[in-house]
Amino acid sequence: MKLKIFSMFAASLLMLGSCSEKEIAEVPVQTGDEIHFGPSTPDKVDTRTIYDTPQESEPDEEGNTYWYFPVYWEQDDEIAVYCPQASQPASQLVDYKITPDTDNPATSAAVTKIGDGAGLQWGSSDEHRFYGFYPAKAVLGTETDGRIKGNIPVEQKVVRWDSKTADDGTITYNGVPDTDLAYMFAYTSVKKSELVNNSDIPLKFKPLVTILEIIVNGPAENSSPIQVSNINVTGVSGNVALAGNFECLISDQSGTCTPLEDGTVTNRISISCYDNDKKEFITLKHGDKINVKAFIIPNEASIGTRQISITVSTVNGGAKTKTLQTDEIVAHKVNRVSLPALTSGGTNYWLSNLDPNIYLSELSLPGSKMSFSTTGNDGTEKFQTQSLETQFMDGVRAFVVQTKTNTTYDRSGGNWTDYTYNVRYATVNEKYTGSTLESILSKLKTLLDEAQSKNKKNEFAFVQITYDGATSNYDLNGGAERYWIEGIEYELNKLKNNNTYNIYTDQITPDTKLGDVGGKIVLKVNFNNGQTGMGQYIDPTATIPALFSTWTKGMDDVALYWGSPNENQTGRPEMHWYYSEATHIGNPNEASDLATKKNQISTVFQESVDKYINGTGHNYWFMNDIGGCYLSGSPTIPTLTADLNNYAVQLLQERTQNASLGIVLLNYADKQAGSGALYQSDWLIQTIIDNNFKFALRKASGTTNNAAASDASYTSGGSVIK
Repeated sequence: MKLKIFSMFAASLLMLGSCSEKEIAEVPVQTGDEIHFGPSTPDKVDTRTIYDTPQESEPDEEGNTYWYFPVYWEQDDEIAVYCPQASQPASQLVDYKITPDTDNPATSAAVTKIGDGAGLQWGSSDEHRFYGFYPAKAVLGTETDGRIKGNIPVEQKVVRWDSKTADDGTITYNGVPDTDLAYMFAYTSVKKSELVNNSDIPLKFKPLVTILEIIVNGPAENSSPIQVSNINVTGVSGNVALAGNFECLISDQSGTCTPLEDGTVTNRISISCYDNDKKEFITLKHGDKINVKAFIIPNEASIGTRQISITVSTVNGGAKTKTLQTDEIVAHKVNRVSLPALTSGGTNYWLSNLDPNIYLSELSLPGSKMSFSTTGNDGTEKFQTQSLETQFMDGVRAFVVQTKTNTTYDRSGGNWTDYTYNVRYATVNEKYTGSTLESILSKLKTLLDEAQSKNKKNEFAFVQITYDGATSNYDLNGGAERYWIEGIEYELNKLKNNNTYNIYTDQITPDTKLGDVGGKIVLKVNFNNGQTGMGQYIDPTATIPALFSTWTKGMDDVALYWGSPNENQTGRPEMHWYYSEATHIGNPNEASDLATKKNQISTVFQESVDKYINGTGHNYWFMNDIGGCYLSGSPTIPTLTADLNNYAVQLLQERTQNASLGIVLLNYADKQAGSGALYQSDWLIQTIIDNNFKFALRKASGTTNNAAASDASYTSGGSVIK
């Protein structure tokens, strides 16, 4: 697989102005006159904004040719022109609209000022320096020495998907990029004393950004089709700045760009492969291809000979990663790279592709509702069909374990005797298999140890423990609820120092990072009735290795504690648990109807965005319940699951602002063909996972805003770039 580099320009510049001979009287330019940027010359220019098919140039005098992308102006494209010597306006920055020539869209027929006010006006200085930038809306600021500030976003949405079918039936899916990211710059210096008749000022535009044109090849012959959800470009060696705010030095005409040290710069670009028109992910069969373009800050010093990886996330299995040797990537050019054929299957170790310095509360975790309420365990309400191991393999990292105590209490000795702690698999039926919380944690520990052995260091599991009563002679004040919460305290303290279970025992705070919990199980306990109920029976100074929050039906914002459910605990950072939980639609205390349930889902998603934008802290944990059933039992759980999963996928794929989704619980939380894939659980799981790569997650101070290096996961194809 070789890299092919294309010039973005055949002639390398665009003239926004006429260089024709002056006519009749020569009138000197006066201070206060408006500055004109007239029609472009009808020269062959290959710039902005529609990328056409790569073309080979005509031979030069020595017979050499080169490849280039013809790129054309579109109606109402806007450029910004900055002139620090201009007398007006005060900002010395004016936006202008381009009208393409109908016969040759590579040139402009007119360049007109936008808005009602005056355009740039000549100042008193003789020399005037003009700095142009495309697109105008991308300009974040200007400096007198010719520096323009701009931004390359992490998430780069495809405008639309165009498909082309070849004679052999294979299809190429071309993700048409948002060419507002195809930044260009221009610089010229003009002496007013040498200009007569207020002639048009020529601006010679040059390409600015570096572009990776990525070709994803479908699976090998005789392999099943593969759905592709997302493509991530990651700098994996050193501080490779790919996206964020940058400034570009225009005055030396080099277009040298420097990433800003303002916390926005990251080494990640994310491109979704979800077709919003068809409401589906792109599916590749053998011979099919996806073609997308990633726009990168053109910082030669950042890229240099360092490494960039391209990760293709698949709905059908684990992510596939290839590392590029970047010494062949050329700044200000289109660099084409073709990836090996995709392979399906594999454990989805997606957490290990993230920076370990990301705050834990920033993550979006796919979770399973009532994780063990399955047909095999004789649950009356069957929310899952697959084992814990299968759910984990398919990317699920949050699990709900509904429990009840089965114990006696030796009051004279003050100890628990004959103690077992049963996992209740059924939510209504009293039958359960007798599996204990210990056995569940042991299974997760085995899965996490296997990930560690494969150098997948960031993988962890979140387990939420919920109440379902007690089966004992509970003769203490507080009854069954007291027995249960005291049983939790006893059981978790018993397990916390036993390496058999990999329980995370350090205090979880807003500053806890992903890397801190790698290989561990993070526990959370829901307790009932607040401080007048279960909470009062636990000492506020307790150090139970779990998070605690009160539980109510519906939606709430409650305190999140570490170590004890007692609200009188002191010296521990403030944390919040913002959640929706409505298992039964039709119960007015949970969700009176489907519209209420959907409103709860959308509200929690929006709250995560609002709190991310408005707050500087990261002390909120979110949980969103996408699962459940109808109280009446009709429509069925499968019907409801398909409806709610599709609703959530659309919400997340179409929203324009990203933030942590928190823990998202769903029915049939797997990607298996005869289970979750029937109800778009596979789509929703992957959409939640991909959300972690679509924006710059907040991280510990003093660390670079980098994603983690990824091991190569392609099993064939060799090096991408040779």
